[in-house]
Amino acid sequence: MPVPVNSVLPVISGTVEVGYTLTTTNGTWSPNPQSFAFQWQRVNDSIVDIEGATNNQYIITANDTGYTLRVQVIATNNSGDSLPAISAETVEIPDDWFIVEDGTAKADAVSYASIDYANEYHARRGNQVWGNLSIGEKKAAMVKSAEYLVEKYRMRFKGERVSTTQSLDWPRNWVEYADYQFITRNGAQVIGGFLYYPANEVPEEVKAAQAELAYATLTGVLYGEQGQVVKRQKVDVLEVEYDQYSFQGRRFPAVDGRLAPLLGNIRNQVVRK
Repeated sequence: MPVPVNSVLPVISGTVEVGYTLTTTNGTWSPNPQSFAFQWQRVNDSIVDIEGATNNQYIITANDTGYTLRVQVIATNNSGDSLPAISAETVEIPDDWFIVEDGTAKADAVSYASIDYANEYHARRGNQVWGNLSIGEKKAAMVKSAEYLVEKYRMRFKGERVSTTQSLDWPRNWVEYADYQFITRNGAQVIGGFLYYPANEVPEEVKAAQAELAYATLTGVLYGEQGQVVKRQKVDVLEVEYDQYSFQGRRFPAVDGRLAPLLGNIRNQVVRK
């Protein structure tokens, strides 16, 4: 029996963007192979094997931007290995629009946390619906939740933004922990100054709050319908009196609780609920 010979090249399918998964067919071979080996490659001025990309699926990474991709398939039977069959190249991988703030005060960031962070957050909590989403759906949910954090909490966060050009509210300067720092002085433990959050990081509380809100977008809009708080209601003959100074909307107590250490005094501030 001769080694397999290819008659139809492998074909790549999938969305050609960072974070998405590409899949290749095996191609058509004769006589029938017993197994296949795969090697994904980046193509620019040269062709380079992508380390570890050796199965029929490949998740596009930021390292692939500016390159095209292709896959090489080798078929094997009892007589040995075939010559490589090489797919057509994809289009050039575009820069990823889903920019995550990394503490450098990016002007184009759209999210405080990465998709990987959100995946781990929801996996630990058994939120299976999140795991079933496409990468595009996850990105959209994370963008919505980041926008909500900016709109609702911008005037409530302690400290100040480190740059006038950063697109999101974190990183920030002079945001102290809620707890005091204990230091030893003359052999005795005393309360010293405040500890401050690093000004070149996004706090864990913010990333967790965003992941929580991203999941909430799957069950409805974040803001919800807004209306005045009911002050008095008569049941027999329908009569409702509203408090003209108070409004109610959808609230997320778990998020408010997570962010509490980062929030300052909001007295006399108008905040969207």
